[in-house]
Amino acid sequence: MNKLHLSILGLHPEPRFEEDKSHKGAPRNTRDSSFPRKREPRKIKALDSLLRGNDGFFEIPEDQKAGHQVALPNPERLWQWPPDGPTDGPLSVALRSRRMKRMTERPAATQTQDEACKDDPEALLLARFTAMDRDHGTAAFALQADLSEDAELRAALAEHPDIVAVSQIMPVHLQAGTDNAVLMGPRYLHVEREEWAALQADLNQWLQADGISLFSAASGRHYLGYTATALERVGTVDLPPLGCALNRPIGQLLAGNELRPFRRWLTELQMWLYSHPVNAERAKKARPEINSLWVWGRSPWLFSSSDVETAESLLPKATDRICDDDRALIYTDSAVLAGALHSNVASDANNPVVILSANSQPDINELLARGVSPSRPVHLIWSEPLWCYLEGDLAGWNASLDAIDRFLTQRQPAHRHTAAQARNFEIDNGVDLVWQRHHWLTTLYTRLFRSE
Repeated sequence: MNKLHLSILGLHPEPRFEEDKSHKGAPRNTRDSSFPRKREPRKIKALDSLLRGNDGFFEIPEDQKAGHQVALPNPERLWQWPPDGPTDGPLSVALRSRRMKRMTERPAATQTQDEACKDDPEALLLARFTAMDRDHGTAAFALQADLSEDAELRAALAEHPDIVAVSQIMPVHLQAGTDNAVLMGPRYLHVEREEWAALQADLNQWLQADGISLFSAASGRHYLGYTATALERVGTVDLPPLGCALNRPIGQLLAGNELRPFRRWLTELQMWLYSHPVNAERAKKARPEINSLWVWGRSPWLFSSSDVETAESLLPKATDRICDDDRALIYTDSAVLAGALHSNVASDANNPVVILSANSQPDINELLARGVSPSRPVHLIWSEPLWCYLEGDLAGWNASLDAIDRFLTQRQPAHRHTAAQARNFEIDNGVDLVWQRHHWLTTLYTRLFRSE
């Protein structure tokens, strides 16, 4: 492994366009060709400041309503980070000075990924770093990672030995149109912890009648636990991953006979949410309401109560010092990836040491507190930029890349020049792009013959 390797999802979030012969010169978004083309105009977040109105949104042209990636009227402008001009940060210097290329060998799972959803962060990470079947439920992986850090969550789950399956959930807002609804996610809702705590207490009572329990981890991730009776009520199939639905019309994502019992349950849930005091208070303040939950990643839960109580051994705890461990070190913000990498940790002593960040931004102090030397080889795997991109959150996308730049600056000795820092790591986008250093002859030629 290189001294430092960066795999940053969403680093170059340019849509995959193909030429549309019927409209010469106009790129056509083919990602969501299964969605109906005729819809009423809807609003989504404007990433281009020139198109952003007073409310932060813009209308999508009638011929471009095919998914959240049309939120980029000029995708080239977005990826030219930083937006305010060149900076001296190691990451920005490296991106400007290196050449971007396709990976020569892409993971097989990413080559065959469903055309309807090519950019779900969880599926991309599993395909690249674990070679797991993309249809494998992801909720159990994320929950295992949270259990290793969260004693209260372990105690809560230990009180429900009859749970047979788990799912991840996220409070969302369905923005209704005439014939469809667009899913707006957590960055649009900005749900306060106090709001969720009040909603969760009442929601758990409502769910108990169906044999379902709601759990919230200290990390801010939320889970549903199902009994066998609950599965008879809501069915055994979850919704598609959250990354497939953000900022998209969800009509076809909810279609199909296998989702019929789940749709019935979800309709009842939405009616219950509509009248809840939390939403009434949000409506008074002109804030979007929490009018649904997105449920995905259904996984069988095969752990007993004793297994849950000992789950803290799966990943290093925040207080563990790993300075004497010479295994490869992965630092990531993905609970799904962290849980998946350590799902069979007991049977493989060569597994890398995985540190799951407590924040959405990398923090060098989080590694130093665990005794990680700044010179130790590290593979930083970060998905936050892609999540921001999927929700159209340009400010968050910029902030996440700025945070990685700060991490690189803090990791290197203060006296080291930025250009030297920028040469001291490898960069890829976690899927199919890599930023390679120029050959030394090319660099020499550029220095000798560049125009002044």
